[in-house]
Amino acid sequence: MVRGHDYPAYSPAKPLHEDVDDGELLWRGRRVCTRMDSQGRPTPAALDEWRHLGGRAGFETVLAYLCPDVALRQARAAAETRRRLEREYQKEQARDEATCRRSVRRDPRAVRQKTALVTTGEGGGYYIADGPSPSDPFGQAIKDGLVASSGPAAAVMTGVENDDICVTVRAYRKAPPLVLKGWDRVQEVGIDSPRGTAKLYMPMDTPPNLPPLTAAGPGPYRVRVHVRNRDAADLPNSPLEIHLVQVFPGTLKKPVLHKSTDPRR
Repeated sequence: MVRGHDYPAYSPAKPLHEDVDDGELLWRGRRVCTRMDSQGRPTPAALDEWRHLGGRAGFETVLAYLCPDVALRQARAAAETRRRLEREYQKEQARDEATCRRSVRRDPRAVRQKTALVTTGEGGGYYIADGPSPSDPFGQAIKDGLVASSGPAAAVMTGVENDDICVTVRAYRKAPPLVLKGWDRVQEVGIDSPRGTAKLYMPMDTPPNLPPLTAAGPGPYRVRVHVRNRDAADLPNSPLEIHLVQVFPGTLKKPVLHKSTDPRR
């Protein structure tokens, strides 16, 4: 590897260290091993030694052959780092899920309801429909500021992408009372549910484990979306973005903006 034979794309016209025999190269390589730290990471002295050798292969490739004890320390350190990051992730997820559960009170009028920590995909947003739809009206949702509909689908834009938000969904057999307090923006649109199986979907991702929202079977519905923290959700140390989606029977088609203090509008 040091001579460059294993890397033809980078091999020099003349092999390196032609005047040095294999035994001396191995001895020099083991000097690199003795200069690694306790976790198998290269110290400045090890890097100097490696640069002096002029090898094309990286540390990880060579160590498995040259000094397996150092490679083992590296593997153990990497495994511990993965476990630590997983613990931190699980702790953060538990904290965020607890925040979601506290974000809204349960409504006894709802036929079905559930709160979940949902991860948005590329571009952000989600939609309500009977199933995956090629006509998701996200472009219109961006123009309208939060939610827009087109026939069987309603699209909702989030403030973040590739990140977690809290979503509570509720299905009703009749329109619930309008509640504006505590929300930055409240807007509703109409959709048609030909199969009566509309639920929340994430574009290009597996649907979250949330219940169907069309409690009265096939027919026309209203989708009322409440949101807060959306304007600050992508800032460092910001609160979680909170969404409440209410779906209930209704024949009105036009969008209605009930409240907006959101600077995105």
